[in-house]
Amino acid sequence: MNIIQDFFSNLETVSFLNSTVKQWVISLSVLLGLIFFFKIIFWIIIAYFKRLAKKSVTNIDDFVVAVIEGVRPPVYYFIAFYLASLFLTKPAIINKVVYITFVVVVVWQLAFIIFKIVDYIIDLQIKKVGKNNPGQKTILKFLKQILNGAIWLIAGLMILANMGINISSLIAGLGIGGLAVALALKNILTDIFSSFSILIDKPFVVGDFIGLNDKQQGTVKKIGIKTTRLETRDGQELIIANKKLTEQVVQNFRGKGGKKKQNTSFILGVTYETPTEKLETIPKIITDIIKKQPNAELAKVSFNSFGDFSLNFKVVIAIEDKKGVKIFKVKNDINYAIFKAFAKEEIDFAYPTQTVHLQSKITNS
Repeated sequence: MNIIQDFFSNLETVSFLNSTVKQWVISLSVLLGLIFFFKIIFWIIIAYFKRLAKKSVTNIDDFVVAVIEGVRPPVYYFIAFYLASLFLTKPAIINKVVYITFVVVVVWQLAFIIFKIVDYIIDLQIKKVGKNNPGQKTILKFLKQILNGAIWLIAGLMILANMGINISSLIAGLGIGGLAVALALKNILTDIFSSFSILIDKPFVVGDFIGLNDKQQGTVKKIGIKTTRLETRDGQELIIANKKLTEQVVQNFRGKGGKKKQNTSFILGVTYETPTEKLETIPKIITDIIKKQPNAELAKVSFNSFGDFSLNFKVVIAIEDKKGVKIFKVKNDINYAIFKAFAKEEIDFAYPTQTVHLQSKITNS
């Protein structure tokens, strides 16, 4: 018993590199114990999530496994080394170097995990957008670059702060520089953030037919970082700044259930000589014609007004805008059908005429 006590007593008296042998034994035990502990913990967690991934239909489990496997052994080796070194007596400069290295390793590993999470979330959104919306894909990729840059910046500032550098003045300088850049790029940045607003809020998507305050209408062909492109009914391309789109009322003609439709309206003018009973049949005639069109839907038909030379009926039709449907062909078929139906019912279309009624007055001399 005394021999064992003497042995441990000697461990406290014999020193090596500023630390006693006892400190070295404890430090080495902590190092080996933590390495073994980390290996077991990571092995259990990874095995659990891999079993879960086989049963799950989503890829979230696979993502978690990839993140955990991304924590490489050197990372937790160094964490174990740093914690074990706390039991040793070291010069101040070595303490500082070990601590700064520890901070760099931990911050780098945390940044890596956050990168993986950001990439996973944005890549999911890119898959949802699909191949038909390259504009929104570009916006999402640009957003990912901004977020990754922000993560690196924050990570760098954390490392500098732990190195004892006063980052307050550095942040103030970055703020002033950022303000100058923001003022110089004000219009561009406004359009970029407007594109994010369109992407997140989704007032319209590629393929929707929209109308603007200035009476311009068109099908959305591309939503870019700075501009959105519309194609008008006559084939012209409108390039509109995203800022302008978010500052005005946008009318989206997408139909119920997400169906994309284009509304078209026209006036039918018939002569004043048309009998009342025939006038009353006009809405039914129009309704029956539209019902026979598989890609069109009657929104409204009504006796609209008394014109200068005609009785006017307003017709509003919603035509489904999808691949394979030629809108001009649908309108063409409807117009021919109306013309034939009116001819059959002997309803005359009006055209600009003017009838002058002369009243003669005879006087006796």
